[in-house]
Amino acid sequence: MDSVQQALREDIASMIGISIHEVDPAANLVDLGLDSLMLVELLFRLEQRYDVQIDAADLLGDPTIESRIRYNQIE
Repeated sequence: MDSVQQALREDIASMIGISIHEVDPAANLVDLGLDSLMLVELLFRLEQRYDVQIDAADLLGDPTIESRIRYNQIE
């Protein structure tokens, strides 16, 4: 799970132009600066990289790195 979290933090940091160290896994992704289009891009990346299906409403309902890993059992 640590490597997944690291990869997601890297994706998010590059998407919004901040340091990976500024990406708190427990932070709300919208509060970090991701807009709806960025969330859709992140959703696409997750589905492609980890072969999972994620409902966009689920991502918007609880948009944190920790919740996505836990809810979708990404490893």
